Amino acid sequence: MRAALLALLVVASIAVPTAAAPSAGTEPRPSVADVEVTPDPALTGESVTIAPTIANDDSATGVFNLTSVALRTTDGDRLRPHTNVTDLGTLSPGASVRVPFDVEFEAAGQKRLRVVAFGENEAGDRKRVEYPVSFRVRDDQPDVRLTTDGSMIASVEESLNVTVSNGFDRELRGVRVDVVGDGVEVDPTRAGAATLGAGDERTFAFDVQSADPGTRAVDVVVRYRTTTGIERETTERYELTFDPLREDVSIDAAAPAAGETTVPVTVGNFGNAPIENVVVRAEASNGSVSPVAVGTLAPGTTERVELAVDGVETRADLRVFATYESAGETERVETTALVRAQPAGEIELTGLDVEREDGRLHVLGSAANVGLEDVNSVVVRVRETARVHPAPPNREYFVGTVPASDFVSFDVYATVDGNGSEIPLEVTYLAGGERRTIDATVSYEEPTEPQEPATDGSPSTLVYVAGAAVALLVVALVVVGWRRRGE
Repeated sequence: MRAALLALLVVASIAVPTAAAPSAGTEPRPSVADVEVTPDPALTGESVTIAPTIANDDSATGVFNLTSVALRTTDGDRLRPHTNVTDLGTLSPGASVRVPFDVEFEAAGQKRLRVVAFGENEAGDRKRVEYPVSFRVRDDQPDVRLTTDGSMIASVEESLNVTVSNGFDRELRGVRVDVVGDGVEVDPTRAGAATLGAGDERTFAFDVQSADPGTRAVDVVVRYRTTTGIERETTERYELTFDPLREDVSIDAAAPAAGETTVPVTVGNFGNAPIENVVVRAEASNGSVSPVAVGTLAPGTTERVELAVDGVETRADLRVFATYESAGETERVETTALVRAQPAGEIELTGLDVEREDGRLHVLGSAANVGLEDVNSVVVRVRETARVHPAPPNREYFVGTVPASDFVSFDVYATVDGNGSEIPLEVTYLAGGERRTIDATVSYEEPTEPQEPATDGSPSTLVYVAGAAVALLVVALVVVGWRRRGE
């Protein structure tokens, strides 16, 4: 960006004669045509090039002998060193010369300078022109942010992310990021990038670990070079708090339905750190079980797997356990399960139908036992939802016992708010000494729109029919009476 755009004042070239005017027809018209500042904005300690262009206008009628060009403060003082150049030659009309100055600034802030050019016309009359220069010198650094993936736990390797953002208008080169911990182990200790473009950011990943809980200090040191070759660095200190490790791992194995030999197992991590290399295994009293790998479980999560038990003839007792790694140690949790090869009773709802009765929906059907053993305490109920509600007289129906390969009918009632097409049902029963619950739905069709009665005042067909019937009855009574009189 050219300094002319940053100038606080847009000032035309000022010519200050110091002697009598020359003869007409040989007068130069000198000016500071432009001032280029690079880099802009500059950094403290960095070499800044301020390059004014001194020109003799095309409309001039004489040459301009440029004797010196200097950089000065707004108070008129010269900047040192190397801020005055002399014996720059003669500028004919339309000619110009660029005069660069290299300066450094140790203090940041807005800098306001003046370019002053001195010279003479052909008659030896002195002339002076000035031009204001304004630019900014920065002392700021790239933005550095440190983030973690969550809570920091002692004795657990945790992820640490360092993001470096380049807010300058030019790239940074040779970027290096070092993380030094006080009482923590860091891996790797250094990361970097060859370049970081203007306005870009990049995240560097580190792993940290503290053997004990508590607060630990971490220094993040970022080193880089500017496009002018100056080396700079910035250091940010952060405090990391490591919580004590809390392990809470559970395992649950549900007994499969009779006749099934696949055991559902749920492993839960309710601690505050992830567990790794989780593997679910089982030992059977008869039969064999293949292990299932779960992998890593984050805090507050569960994973459900199924263990396939092979070779069971009638019954198998299982000791189910899960092994996992936490804080570098291998741990274990276990539970038990039962597998029965002979199937027990099982209820399915069949023959479902829906009727409308006085604004309610009447659900009818059968609870069929498709298993090989009796089931007991069978109850069918309408499941309450936001739109469906159980209704009297049968909000639920106690079916009782259903023999093997048999069925028992039931009926329940429900009301529905608004439009709908399904009624949810719930069935609970005892089979093989275990309480089971199944869900089902029954579909129904919404009634078509009812026909509106006539509103034009004319009698309906029913009225006509009723009137005709009454008339016929009267005629019949009259005929019967007349015949009896004739007798």
